[in-house]
Amino acid sequence: MFFKNFIKEHREVVAYLIVGVLCTLVNFIVTHICMVFFDSKNAGGMFAIVFISWIASVTFAFFTNRKFVFRSKSKNIAREAISFFIGRVGTLGMDYGIRFLLVTLAHWNHTLVWVIVQIIVVIFNYVFSKKFVFNKTKDKIDEINKKY
Repeated sequence: MFFKNFIKEHREVVAYLIVGVLCTLVNFIVTHICMVFFDSKNAGGMFAIVFISWIASVTFAFFTNRKFVFRSKSKNIAREAISFFIGRVGTLGMDYGIRFLLVTLAHWNHTLVWVIVQIIVVIFNYVFSKKFVFNKTKDKIDEINKKY
């Protein structure tokens, strides 16, 4: 009973975490498919692998977050998609920046930093998506503005 009530009360966060695990799986699968076609031992090949897998997982994340997490009914899918990708580019930059500072410059353990960064990125992505991408209030304002 407790578990059922917890899920009901925190449906959005639980759905976000489940979708996040699925996005990670998509990234993992696409990365390994790309490794068949690109040489990960050279910079160009590694860039292609990371870029393609990032595009695939963020695209998957957009559609699953839109439908299952935030249950968006907005007609302005293009605005949502652009906002979503901008937010994800921001956290991608944050990820690389923090790793560069803490691993490369400060010589912290990469695995520890990866875990810290993932927690920060997950929180930032959720808040950004909720407040700026799939914001039901903003959709209502847009709808009102179209009428006038």
